[in-house]
Amino acid sequence: MSVLVAGAGPAGLMVAAELALAGVEVTIVDAAARRSSHPRGFTLSARSLEILDRRGLAERFLAEGPVVPYGMFLPGVFLDLSTMDTDHPYTLGIAQNRVEELLEEWLAELGVRVRWGCEVVDFAQDQDGVDVLVGDERRRVSYLVGCDGSRSHVRKRAGIAFPGVDATSYGLVADVEADYDALATGEVFVLPRPGYVRIVLEEPEPRPGPVTIEYVRELVNSRFGREVPLGKPLWLSRFSDAAR
Repeated sequence: MSVLVAGAGPAGLMVAAELALAGVEVTIVDAAARRSSHPRGFTLSARSLEILDRRGLAERFLAEGPVVPYGMFLPGVFLDLSTMDTDHPYTLGIAQNRVEELLEEWLAELGVRVRWGCEVVDFAQDQDGVDVLVGDERRRVSYLVGCDGSRSHVRKRAGIAFPGVDATSYGLVADVEADYDALATGEVFVLPRPGYVRIVLEEPEPRPGPVTIEYVRELVNSRFGREVPLGKPLWLSRFSDAAR
């Protein structure tokens, strides 16, 4: 059996590693030239840590960041995680790109390396397997696994539906150079990171176009009722509660 995994994010890396542990011939590719330097996600849940623990990996991740025994789901509304029936009654503060680096290191220990800059362009399947065009290379595999994100080319090309619930609330994530103490007063959710802070803001309604630092400053200043100095933006993004 042979498997091609498209996408080297957390899901793709974990799938590839589990297949390698089972003795399956696995190849993992990603269209990007290299791993993103943007942190994107910044926590691991208790359930994720339990799964990593099963593979003897949890300690590698726990060494990377603080554990937080509570979660905030609405401004000022906290959930006490310390009473959870788990070996990990907390979330772990760790950037997504660091999670991916650690998983990629583990995958390499299992003898599998990510092929960066290799995009699944097209594929055709029959009852015996899948013919996949990766860049200009044609591959024949038993299975193709699409782990290429919410806008998955594999999913769309396969005609797999993506049903769910439309967004009812919206928010912004801004990684900026700023003074943590000036922001950590409760008006916004702020997380200190090495060399920058992460600000999470509710957005009244989504504006068209990309998020700008000027717009972030506008929202932050409106929360504080005064001007709050924000420095260089490192990463700005928008999110919602849309569920699929």
